[in-house]
Formats: sequence, C-alpha cells, structure tokens
Amino acid sequence: MTAAETDEYNRSNITETQDGLPIQYVLTVTENNVTLSGVRLDMWFANASGIYSGVSAENTLGEDYLRGWQETDENGQAIFYGIFPGPYTGRTLHVHLRVRRYDENGTVIYNNTTQLFFPEDINEEVMQLDAYVEAATQNWNTDNDEDSIFAAENVVTLTGNTTDGYVATYTIELPLTETSASSSDSGAGSGSPPSGGAGGSPPSGSGPGSGSRPSGNPRCLRSGSRSRLLLSQCKENFVVFLKAYF
Repeated sequence: MTAAETDEYNRSNITETQDGLPIQYVLTVTENNVTLSGVRLDMWFANASGIYSGVSAENTLGEDYLRGWQETDENGQAIFYGIFPGPYTGRTLHVHLRVRRYDENGTVIYNNTTQLFFPEDINEEVMQLDAYVEAATQNWNTDNDEDSIFAAENVVTLTGNTTDGYVATYTIELPLTETSASSSDSGAGSGSPPSGGAGGSPPSGSGPGSGSRPSGNPRCLRSGSRSRLLLSQCKENFVVFLKAYF
C-alpha cells in the first residue's frame, strides 16, 4: 500500500515544506454536464527542482510531498493547495491526476489517469523565478507543443500572478476522451500512484518523458521567442548543448 492510499494522505494541502509558486488547484468533475460527488482524485507532481517524492532513483523514498487525494464534494469539486510543478528533461510542465468513480457498494466503476498543463507564456515566466531557475536552466528542454502527451484541452485556466501565486481551475468531464487521458501513467487500474516509479515519476525510456537526466544541458531559459536563448545566463550550457546535439 502506498502513502496515497492511506487516510493520512487524504488531504487538500500537499505542499508540505516545498518551495515554489503557490497554486490552488480547483477541480470539478462532471458527466453529461452534471457535477459528480464522491469521485476520488489523486494528484502528484514534481517539486520546483523537478524531483518527485517517493521515487528510489531520486532518493526520495519515504517522502510524500506534492502527493495527495480527495473525493469531490456535493458540488463535484476538490481543491488542492500546492505549487507550480517543476521541470525535468523530456517533458513540459504538468500535473498528474488519477480519477476513480465508485458505485453505491464502494466498487470502482471508473479508473483512468490524465495530466494537466499550463499556458506556455506562464511556464516561461515561472521558470525564471528563484525556486525554479536552476533546474529550468539545467533540465527544461520541452515546451507544450513539443511534448508527446500534451493536449490543449487539458490546459488549466489561471488567475493570479507570479508574485502572489495562482488559482488553477479545470473541469474533468467523464469519461475522459482518448486525447485527454494519459497512457504514460502506468498502473491505471491499480489504485494510487505506485511508489518508486511510473505513477508519479517520469516514465522510463529514452523518448519524451524519460526519467533519466542526461548529462549536459539541452536548453537555456528562453525569452519570449521560442528560438531566442538567454546566452548571457548560460553560455557554458549552450556549448554543452552544441556538443551533445550537433
């Protein structure tokens, strides 16, 4: 049994001691435009340094920051208090969700995973904040339109700013469509995010979403234009990029 399966992690505040830009995630679950109560939502994502809790390869076994679950209330809503997720190589910035619905006997009748994303311009701004800039400079190399899992319909609506934080709202319409459901989160029928791996961490493999962090730095922070690099901030990293990719 993983931490997210215990009552201890039935919680709205999943931040613990993690630094980062605060976000209040307001999620609503509907079916045929009718809100659904009692739907279980598991949420997990990487911290500002791009590290997941509960992952052996990250030396975070026994830690459970930025993981938790709730059931939707009578209005079909669940609210999580966390931070803006951090970057790692091969993926755009994202949040994992598992959605489970039960019948009157407590039997799971619907179980799927999905991922939420953020507007690209906000990604760029947040990755220049102190809590994120080091990991972003070293590891962030994938924008929304370069991500193999990104779906435009899964982008949250944000209100707020990079000083005080954001409120992120999103409506999950059941059943999840083929494009909104995520095939990268393994164990979709098993329950909570599995410890030490694919439920919360970058999946293994060499393609997009790989959990391995190659040496060097394929990307420096970008300024506005997708193709313009802030070479004054990361000249050394750009040299590594040239050696690695050309």
